[in-house]
Amino acid sequence: MKLKSIVSVMACSMLFAGSVFAADEGSGTVKFEGSIIDAPCSISASTQNQIIPMGAISNKSIYSKDGKLKSNFTIKLEDCTVATKKNVTITFSGAAKDGLLALEGTTKGAGIQIDDSYGVPMVLGTASAAVPMLAGENDLKFNAYLKPISAAASADDIQPGNFTATVTFTLNYL
Repeated sequence: MKLKSIVSVMACSMLFAGSVFAADEGSGTVKFEGSIIDAPCSISASTQNQIIPMGAISNKSIYSKDGKLKSNFTIKLEDCTVATKKNVTITFSGAAKDGLLALEGTTKGAGIQIDDSYGVPMVLGTASAAVPMLAGENDLKFNAYLKPISAAASADDIQPGNFTATVTFTLNYL
């Protein structure tokens, strides 16, 4: 009888010892962010907050190409219903210099111009022309490129360096 009790106690302690001495094999956290909006479309999470690589562009190219070296980006609208609102406008906002999106960093003499998919320049702080929407998915396509500010009389007036620029967008459904 004593032997059965000892074996039972040993078996139970082995079960608990295994969990007490288990090694940490990794852990982490998952954080979810978002917002709920009252709108006929959802903004795709993949295009709501983007980083657009512009590349390493020569100051001479910026001055001579004037918009030919474009970086394209899209704002994707999903699950759109067009029962009550059939159009959308977009307004880009950000720090401006000479009508261009201002660059932050060590470079000087240039800014970013954003055009719609038809090549029409977007004016910062001003709503675009109304774009008709389709039920389902809609892609709002844009081009961005570096352009000399008015004070840059030549390519030599565009100072090389690193830059960033941030623009926000606001949609308005009509």
